[in-house]
Amino acid sequence: MNRRLVNIVCNHAGVWAVDDQGYIHFRHGHISASQNIQLDERSLLPPAWISIPGEPNRNRCFAQVFCGPADWMVI
Repeated sequence: MNRRLVNIVCNHAGVWAVDDQGYIHFRHGHISASQNIQLDERSLLPPAWISIPGEPNRNRCFAQVFCGPADWMVI
């Protein structure tokens, strides 16, 4: 299923996004595999969007996501 990202924000851990259906997605890290980077255990993860569990419904869904500098600060 194709979805369009309507809101994107970055923090230390990676990139968070909301799609046009109200679902939240996360991508670990910021650097693409084609860039010259120093390898560590986090850089070996695939550059893929991970869907965060949860179902939007007719009365309640995400339109934006905000995050702070710490990994746990996502609202």
